[in-house]
Amino acid sequence: MLKKGTLRCPLAGNYISDQLRLIFSTSQPPISLTPHYLINSKTPVDAGAPSQASYRTFPAGTEPHSSFRALQEERILTEFKESVVA
Repeated sequence: MLKKGTLRCPLAGNYISDQLRLIFSTSQPPISLTPHYLINSKTPVDAGAPSQASYRTFPAGTEPHSSFRALQEERILTEFKESVVA
């Protein structure tokens, strides 16, 4: 019984996510985690140039809940971990 609980423990994934958040926030320039639902359109840029995107705005009272944003930011980190870290 105890072995089954340790095999599915999310602590390592959460630790890596926290480390990635730290790396992104302390890099120069800082890398912000912008969820996909906030991006309206993107414009191609050269390598090393800052991104150029137009962001979606929501009318007052209709913006998504902060827990939804946290979920979407975690999704970005999970995709990054699957493609780069693993």
